[in-house]
Amino acid sequence: MMLSYRRLSVAVDLIVTLKVSKRGAYEGRVGSEDVDGRDASYRILADHMRAVVIAVADGVEPSAVDAGFIVRKMLRRSFWHATKHLGIDRFACSEFVPTVIETLERAYPELSTTVERVQKCVDDEERHYWEIFDKGRELFEQMRLSLPKGSTAFSGDDAFLLHDTHGIPIEITEDLSKEHGLSIDKDRFLELQEDAKNLSRSTSGFKKSVTLDTTGLEGCSDKAKYSYSLRKDGLYEFPAVSSEIFAVFRDNKRVESLDLNSHGSVILKECQFYAEEGGQKYDKGFLELEGETVFKVESVEKVNGLSVLHGKATGNVVKGSMIKQKIDVKRRVALMRAHTATHLLNWALRRVGAGRGQRGSSIDEDSLRFDYATDDCAGEDDTGKEYPAVVRVARIGDNLDDACAVECCSGTHVLNTSSIMDFTVLSDRSSAKGVRRIFALTGEKAKKSREYGREIISRLEFIAEDSSNDSLNEVGIEDFVYNQNCDTENVQEIDWSQMPYEDNAEARKLLKVIKKKRKMKKEIKC
Repeated sequence: MMLSYRRLSVAVDLIVTLKVSKRGAYEGRVGSEDVDGRDASYRILADHMRAVVIAVADGVEPSAVDAGFIVRKMLRRSFWHATKHLGIDRFACSEFVPTVIETLERAYPELSTTVERVQKCVDDEERHYWEIFDKGRELFEQMRLSLPKGSTAFSGDDAFLLHDTHGIPIEITEDLSKEHGLSIDKDRFLELQEDAKNLSRSTSGFKKSVTLDTTGLEGCSDKAKYSYSLRKDGLYEFPAVSSEIFAVFRDNKRVESLDLNSHGSVILKECQFYAEEGGQKYDKGFLELEGETVFKVESVEKVNGLSVLHGKATGNVVKGSMIKQKIDVKRRVALMRAHTATHLLNWALRRVGAGRGQRGSSIDEDSLRFDYATDDCAGEDDTGKEYPAVVRVARIGDNLDDACAVECCSGTHVLNTSSIMDFTVLSDRSSAKGVRRIFALTGEKAKKSREYGREIISRLEFIAEDSSNDSLNEVGIEDFVYNQNCDTENVQEIDWSQMPYEDNAEARKLLKVIKKKRKMKKEIKC
C-alpha cells in the first residue's frame, strides 16, 4: 500500500511504499483520535527513514557519538515502531530505502548512487539492534518476574542497567513495561545517567582545560602561526614575531608577573604558537626578552578562543613586556608534515573506496593516528559541528578545481608535499565496529622505519635460504635476526610496531615458512 504523509512543520508530502501493515492502513489521525498510536508510528517511521537516508548518503552513519548517535536513535525507533506498532516484519526497513530515495532524487539526484550503501548500513544496524534487543528483553523478563507480587513500578536502576550495559533505549523499556502495566522510575534513571556521564568525564584520561578569566582580553590574534615560507633549499623559515605580554596567570589567577622558576600561563597580543586543535599537537618553544630566555613554552591550548601558553618562567615574565617568540621549528615542521600527510591519507582512502570518511585523528611529530569508517556502519564525529562564518580551507593542488584534497582545517601544513619526505603505514587494524585505525609515520621517522623493515626482511630471507645453522632451532629465529653469532645474551627481539605494514606482513610470512621448514617447536612471536 502507499502511505501519504504530510509533515506538519513544512507541509511537504512524503510518499513511502510500505509492506502491508498487519495493523491497518494509515488514517491521518492525531492526538486523542489516534487511540492505538498506529498513525503516529507511521509518521515516525516515514520521517525517520527519510532523515536517515539523507544522513547516511551524506556520510553520517550510526555510531555512539555526535550526529551518528542521532542517526542510530532514529533507526532504532524506526525498527521498534515498524515491528511493534505496525506489525511489519523484522529486517524490512532497508526495503523502504529505494522508495525514499525516489521521492527525493529530483531535488537530490546524487542519492540514486547510494541505494546499496544505505541499504547495507540499515541492514547492518538492524541486525545489531535485534541481537541487543533480544538479549535485553530476556533480561527485562527476568527483572520483571523478580518484582514483588502486585508491584506496579519497574526500577529506575534496572532500566538504567538495560540501557547502559545492554544498549536498550529507555523508550523501549518503557514500552515493555507498559505491556505489563508497569511504570518506570524515570527520575532515578536520569539521575544514574547523569552520574555515569560525570564519572566518564572524570576518568576519561583527557586533560581538562584550564578555567581562566579572559575578560577584557579581546583583540588578541594567533594569525602569525600561519606566517612561514619555504626556501629554495627546502628549509622552512619562520619570521621572528614580537608581541606584548597581554596577560599573566599563576594558579589560574591573573597576576602581574611570574617568579623565577615558577609555572604559569601567558597570553600574547600576537601569538605565533599553535594551540592544540583539530587533532594537531601544540607548539613548544621559548619567549625571549632582550636576548635572554624568560619563559619556556611547554604546551599551548585554546581557552575562550585565546591561545594560552603554559610553561615555566626562566627569567622576568612581566605583563606589558615586549617579548620575541621562538617556536621549536623542528617540532613544528614535523607536525606540519604529519598533518598534510593525514589529509592526503584521507583523500587516498576515499579515492580507492577503502574508507567512508574520517572518524578522528591525532597528529604528533612525524607520526599520526587516523580513524576511518569502513563498509560497516560507523560514526561521523566531525559532522554536526558549528563552524564560524569564515573558515580556513587547506587544499593540496595548484588550484581548487584540480586539488586532490580540500578540507576545512585550522592546522598548519607544509607548503609543498615534497617536504613530507617519506610516508609509511605501520598498522591498519579495527578499533571499533565499522571503524579502522591507521598508525603512520612521515619524514625521517618513516625513512628509518623503511630501513629497519628492509633489514629484518633481508636477515629473514638469509635464514630461510641457509639450512646449515642448526643452533637456530635452540636460540630462536627472532634472536638470530639481531645476533647472527647466536649469542643469547642481550638479545633484542623484532620490534614489530616500528616496521612498515607491508614489511611486517612479509616478515611474519617468512617466520612461519622458516619455522615449518626447520620443524621448530619454539613459538615465534608473530
